Amino acid sequence: MPTWPAKLPQLGQIGAGYKPQDAVARSRMDAGPPSRRNRSTAITKDVNYQMPLTGVQAAILEDFHENTLRNGALSFDWISPLDGSAVQIAFKSPPEFSVRIGDTDPNKRLWVVTLSLEIQP
Repeated sequence: MPTWPAKLPQLGQIGAGYKPQDAVARSRMDAGPPSRRNRSTAITKDVNYQMPLTGVQAAILEDFHENTLRNGALSFDWISPLDGSAVQIAFKSPPEFSVRIGDTDPNKRLWVVTLSLEIQP
């Protein structure tokens, strides 16, 4: 199992979001309240992070996503934002890179990267 690169921050530093996906199926009834049941006991949990990265770190993240994780097809080992336990996590979408401080040298640029991830059941 791939692991998060050691040269990158482990947890979001600017902002973080955590949300379990809705696991309840609701059915309308002819009368009375809707019926509810679990869709599955294995649900994913959405994790969204923003973190500042140097140009070198941004290149490491891009390589990790594209090559190590095969463009995000594979999951990897990470740390849960809630309790620090080890979890398997995957990219929901590719990382989004935004330049915050520009420079003619790409390695001196400061990036803010948005990660949309999901903890695997």
